[in-house]
Amino acid sequence: MLLAFFWAVAPRASHANEVSFDQAIALANEAPSVRATTEKLSVRNAKDKHLPSNRGPLTISLAPGRRVSPSEESGTEVQLNVMQGWNLGDLASHSRDAARAERAVLATQVRARALAAKIDVAQRWFQLHQAESALVIVRDELAVVGELDQAIRRAKTAGLVTSVAEAEANAAHAEAKRLERYLEGERVSAALALSAALGKDPDPELRVHGPLPEPELPPADKIAELSKRVDLLPKLARLRLQAVAASVRAAEARASYGRKLGVGASVQRESTGSTLVFGTVQFSFSGANRGQREQATSLAESRSRTVEAEGLAVALRAEMAEAVHELEHSEEVWQLISTELEPASEELLRRRTRELELGEGTVIEVLRARSRLLSARRLLADANAERRWAQVHIWLLLAEVLLAEAEKETK
Repeated sequence: MLLAFFWAVAPRASHANEVSFDQAIALANEAPSVRATTEKLSVRNAKDKHLPSNRGPLTISLAPGRRVSPSEESGTEVQLNVMQGWNLGDLASHSRDAARAERAVLATQVRARALAAKIDVAQRWFQLHQAESALVIVRDELAVVGELDQAIRRAKTAGLVTSVAEAEANAAHAEAKRLERYLEGERVSAALALSAALGKDPDPELRVHGPLPEPELPPADKIAELSKRVDLLPKLARLRLQAVAASVRAAEARASYGRKLGVGASVQRESTGSTLVFGTVQFSFSGANRGQREQATSLAESRSRTVEAEGLAVALRAEMAEAVHELEHSEEVWQLISTELEPASEELLRRRTRELELGEGTVIEVLRARSRLLSARRLLADANAERRWAQVHIWLLLAEVLLAEAEKETK
């Protein structure tokens, strides 16, 4: 009976603009926030390959002049100077470390934004599915209540029922129409929200396609174990990598103000025709200015990110615990409604209908029993969606944990 019921309430729209759950999740990877960070990482990967070595700038200077005294040696003279600078603070190595750390931050940020986009899209897809399912139930009920309302009107004309029964039927029919209008509004809102999450133009006629997903989850004890590994979630990993990157940039700033060596040569052509060649060695020291301001800024950022990561770890542990609890709680609620409330409501309607047929009941009692069954069916559809969403939510989170764990083992 339950299987038949779920087939009945599954979205049956044939609209051309439909999206399945798998399609929605795939489109989440193309969200603007994900693509922006992916492009940024791509540029960094390409350009960071050409970072310079420890060699500093090559300086070339030309000094033309004229000897004016003594007059017998007057004439044109030229001096050419060439000097190659070298950073003795290993700046190139620190720069490559900083670039590597920043690329690691971007790579983790891509994963963090992709996960956030998948969760958002999945949740919007479920909301639209729920709205469509509720509409199916209410429209089926509206058709039945409408027929019952017409039958009672005919019975009233024939004097077979009271005015109170007719008024009750009219009220039930009106309430079903109100609920149908309300749920249609909810469906449109959910369709617009899903359109936005998918990066599409607003489409009030967007429909979901296919059944609710049923992800394969590990055993409960494994879920409890993995849910504690919040340090592997990309959102937290990104903050910690940002702290590392800022610390490495501080070392880069210190190295940029380190000692420098210049090695070169000078060639001088005198007016007498003589040529002089000199070797040149130059040392430079930064003195009191060792990049303290740049270092302070980077170290302050590193410390700030570290503290933020500590707070985020607490929040993520709470989020994981809530997700695990919702997984268990939603299953319990669905079991209660599917095995007790919905069957009991069906049985009540059956008995009230039978009493009316035997002349022992009233139309009002039948209408109230139908209303209770409608409510139970909507609750059952919502409970089923909520337990599936709880499964998908924990599945998305644990998938990131397992992926990070696998990557960590291969390094």
